[in-house]
Amino acid sequence: MKKEKDKKIETEINNNEQVENNVETCEGETCETETPKIDVDSLTFDEAKVLLKELLTASQENVKSLEETSKKLEEAEKEAVENKDKWYRAVAEFENYKKRNAETRKNAYFDGRKDIILNILVIGDSIERALSMQMDEKTREGLNLIARQFEDTLSALNVKAINPVGKEFDPNTCEAIHSVNCEEGETPNMIKQVFKKGYTLDDKIIRYCQVVVTM
Repeated sequence: MKKEKDKKIETEINNNEQVENNVETCEGETCETETPKIDVDSLTFDEAKVLLKELLTASQENVKSLEETSKKLEEAEKEAVENKDKWYRAVAEFENYKKRNAETRKNAYFDGRKDIILNILVIGDSIERALSMQMDEKTREGLNLIARQFEDTLSALNVKAINPVGKEFDPNTCEAIHSVNCEEGETPNMIKQVFKKGYTLDDKIIRYCQVVVTM
């Protein structure tokens, strides 16, 4: 009698397991199967108790599995957010590095050009002083030709001269080396004479203009 009950209980449990897999493969295609029905009325109290216990255990295991899966999903989402933030920071840092590096190279290139041009400007100063002296017309004509060639060379290098004669003194571009009293019709703080020309490179001051200012 006991063996028959155990066999019956085992049959009911197997039927219950089939409830959880109600979809099976049929010759390479998926087909739905009918959910096995349990004849509850035919079960004894002990059989029903055992079956209920099995169902409860399976349910608890499913709940535990769902909780573990949910926890892993939350951890994965958190890790994904952290990795995304790290990636954004890395990209931003790299972009800043490229900008800093580009600015450093630009400044270094500018400083190199500036040093070379400042040495060349001395030649222009000598030409201007020579032109202020007495000489024959043929010599002056030759010097004027050299002066024009020198100016063309500076222009090709994007170097511009600052010649503020008759303008108001500007400390951003000029350096006052001497001051004189105003003559009739003149106003104070005006540039009366340029002693040495100033120059800009790429519109940046590389040499201040040395001037005489009225007072």
